[in-house]
Amino acid sequence: MSRCIFCGYCELACPFDAITLGNEYELAEYDRDDQIYTKDMLLAEPIKRVPVADAELYDTPIPYYRAHS
Repeated sequence: MSRCIFCGYCELACPFDAITLGNEYELAEYDRDDQIYTKDMLLAEPIKRVPVADAELYDTPIPYYRAHS
């Protein structure tokens, strides 16, 4: 974590929502070894996805010229 500048680019580039940034940004420690995080320490709660009301509506392509003629 000593090289992170909290820009958020890694969060935007991650295609699987595996990287999330939180509100805790002050990471002051007295010992350098305390700055090493394990995998369990870095895990965040998964983002809850809400299903689409009518998935068939969005999965079926509708040609533009038929819908707007």
